[in-house]
Amino acid sequence: MTLAMLLAGASAAFAAPGPLAALSPASGVSLEFIGQGRVVSPAEVYQYGYFTHVAGVENVFGVTPNNASTAFFTFMNKLSTTRATPHGPLTVVDREGTTTIYLNPAGGASFDAPASFEAGTPVLTASLRHQVILDTANGNTIHMQFDLTVISAETFTVGDQKHRLGRPGQKMTWINYGRPNTSTTQPGQFVFAGSALSHDPVPPGLSAVTE
Repeated sequence: MTLAMLLAGASAAFAAPGPLAALSPASGVSLEFIGQGRVVSPAEVYQYGYFTHVAGVENVFGVTPNNASTAFFTFMNKLSTTRATPHGPLTVVDREGTTTIYLNPAGGASFDAPASFEAGTPVLTASLRHQVILDTANGNTIHMQFDLTVISAETFTVGDQKHRLGRPGQKMTWINYGRPNTSTTQPGQFVFAGSALSHDPVPPGLSAVTE
């Protein structure tokens, strides 16, 4: 079977109708991800990557190997720095902006081309505030915590079930660990990986099942 046939089959799976599914999930670990970032200026910071786990979705890759090029779900964060505070060997940086999660059954993202992580259909947008702790005494290691508030979330279909990654007003927390990027070809200045927690309760008056 050719790659084109596999991708065509994946696209069909995402378009198939089927029964409704619960919010994926209402609370708990909802996403796991791998990403990369670059700081163009304090006012222009980008973080982008792909998801290796989406709760409730059985298959998040088209073919092997499981990497950015075969991932169905990607994200792009666009941020501005609001404060940078030196504290001994630590630098604490606060930023604000937005995040968008995309669904692209055709895959094709590449860290060599950051804009490729914005291909596909947006399935969730959120406001984003995050804190970066840079440890200059430990190889410039980075700890990041993202505080997200969902703005919009679209229903999408995988196989025979419909899913939605969140509800407007719902909170999510992303916790990441990172280091400087050692690649000589990819434009990102640092690499990171982490997981996301979705928090209950869903805002009053909203059902946890898609309509």
